[in-house]
Amino acid sequence: MHGGDGGTWGETPPRFDARRAAAERPHPARLPVIQEPSPAWLNRYGWLLAVSPAVLVALAIMGLDIESWPVRGAYLVVFLGLAVLDARVLRTAGYQSVTAFWALVPVPVMYLVHRTRVGRQSWLVPVLWAIVAAGAFVYGMVTADGEEAEVAESMAVGSIVERGVEDAYQSAGRGGVAVDCPEVMWGAVGEVFECAASEGGTSWTVEIVLGADDAWTWREAS
Repeated sequence: MHGGDGGTWGETPPRFDARRAAAERPHPARLPVIQEPSPAWLNRYGWLLAVSPAVLVALAIMGLDIESWPVRGAYLVVFLGLAVLDARVLRTAGYQSVTAFWALVPVPVMYLVHRTRVGRQSWLVPVLWAIVAAGAFVYGMVTADGEEAEVAESMAVGSIVERGVEDAYQSAGRGGVAVDCPEVMWGAVGEVFECAASEGGTSWTVEIVLGADDAWTWREAS
């Protein structure tokens, strides 16, 4: 039996499937989702710049003079190279105003402040640089004070050596001998220093041999 609309009486009309219709409907082209770079990726060179003063401490431990211009110049060159790489990363992320020019300023932290303000990065980077730089400065001061104290002690030993050698000559019946030793007399065990001895217009050389525990011996040079 047929109904008036051409269908068959008793048949269930098909259901409307919204999901299927949505899947078959043409979609407009989707725009690619741009993911913001992570702070770790943006600051990978920034953290290296922040801890870079520790290199000076390492050089000081190796025995290099970190106050010398060659060492300072080498550090500034390394800092400038890292700043160039860091600025390139930030510009790639869209911070076009960041420039490594500020790394040429004698105070390196100026670039870190610049990248923080213009590149909208964390202030922890320049703060960490300041902390590490302060630690390097304190280490340098302590090391310098220790070296000065060691030199001062050695200078005192030099005067004691002079009196000791003169007393030895006096005990041997030669009270007119005068001995002049270097002001700085410190070094490794077995190291030899030369002192000038004189008596009545005659001069000769006295050798001072350093021993362990501030001990020393002397002999006339052959």
